Amino acid sequence: MPAGPPKMIITDQDLAMTKAISVALLNMLHRYCMWHITNKFFEKIRALAHKEHYAEFKNCIWNSETPEQFEVGWVEVVNKANLSGNDWLENLYEIHERWVPAYVRHIFSAHMTSSQRAEISHSFFKRYVSKQNSLLEFVTRFERALSKVRHNELDMDHKDVNEKPHLKTMYSMESTMSEIYTIEIFYMFQEELFQNVAYKLTTTYEDEHHSVYTVRRVKGSGLRVREIVVDKSSNHVGCSCKMFECAGILCRHILAYFSRMQMEDLRNEYILWRWTKSAKAMRAALTEDGTQFVEELLSLGEKKLCDMKKVSQDDGVGSSIQVQIFRDHGLNEPLQVRAKGCGKRLKGEKEKAAKKARRCNGWLWNSLQDGDE
Repeated sequence: MPAGPPKMIITDQDLAMTKAISVALLNMLHRYCMWHITNKFFEKIRALAHKEHYAEFKNCIWNSETPEQFEVGWVEVVNKANLSGNDWLENLYEIHERWVPAYVRHIFSAHMTSSQRAEISHSFFKRYVSKQNSLLEFVTRFERALSKVRHNELDMDHKDVNEKPHLKTMYSMESTMSEIYTIEIFYMFQEELFQNVAYKLTTTYEDEHHSVYTVRRVKGSGLRVREIVVDKSSNHVGCSCKMFECAGILCRHILAYFSRMQMEDLRNEYILWRWTKSAKAMRAALTEDGTQFVEELLSLGEKKLCDMKKVSQDDGVGSSIQVQIFRDHGLNEPLQVRAKGCGKRLKGEKEKAAKKARRCNGWLWNSLQDGDE
């Protein structure tokens, strides 16, 4: 990754993998897959408790924005469902810091909570290959699958460059971000920007260093109160929902604050580079200074080799190793080699069996004719 190694890795609850990651990846947060955990509720708790209280478990897990909210809500639901003696739930609570969103929301994860991306890749390639394929068939089908992936990626790149997304508002910020973000990310941002008008800000605290606002929806469902904290020294704005920290896209609450402050454009610190159109276009390449640095290193190495050769000649000791230095490093095409069996098409087992059957039938027909004569 351009900014260094990943900050988070998501796996299932495999013990061997957990131990290996804790030893090999010390500075990385290891998170357990939410999909695997929530799917086990049906088989690990009583059927009646699952039917009556599973929705409350989901609400506690997904909608708790702080560790304190989760802990209070978890105890309340467990006691209400009379599951305080359930061993699986007790073990699950002991490792809650590895899977509950409230404990990991402050770390960037591109809004992923499960290992679904890997499962989707597995499912995609299983449509093209199977264990019954021969080696040749596997390579052919796998290349076909990769071609499909590359075609879809090129199609998205084409849309990012040539298509203009539909704008919903008159905000200049929306028009600007439509030019910067990819289409998929822009539509996510656009929805947050469009919804910000439905929220009202109220100042709750202010001193010489910070300003604190509460943000609540004016009407409709979802009347949860969020908190906006503004650092006056750096002008950094943070929200209690931590959507920007988790997904890299500003939430509607911060955008409501920006609208109140009449900010027309986003500062660079709120634009995640990986979500921009230019992210893919940027490639690691040597600049002029970098090229000069490499050339200086090559010249220094050549000078040292020449000095070593000169010293060995002055001592009267001939070196058995002759080093030839080329200034022009060109790559030539490899020699053309005629492969064994070139020009013949490989035949499958069914085709070979059909050919063998035709030979046997032909021999039997000729034998019958000879007998009739």
